[in-house]
Amino acid sequence: MRLAARSSEVSLPAAAPLLQSLAFWLAAIMTGLTAVRSVLLTRLASRQLEPQRRWQTDTARAATRHATVPMHWSFAALVIGAALPKRALLLAAT
Repeated sequence: MRLAARSSEVSLPAAAPLLQSLAFWLAAIMTGLTAVRSVLLTRLASRQLEPQRRWQTDTARAATRHATVPMHWSFAALVIGAALPKRALLLAAT
């Protein structure tokens, strides 16, 4: 009975590459979202009568912050993907 329960469990060293690949794909998706939002924001600014003054408005600053939020998520996903499996392997070894 115990042997059957052990065979269905996934060990931590086997799950580390899975965690890393999931974090990598999350970072890739978020990077793509950041690029799309940045292009859309640039197009919006170029349609204004005075594009240089547009960037100094509160709306444009808020839009810039909103466009770069996925970039922060991609940084977090890369850090987690790089650090978490190493910590899991260290804990599994002890």
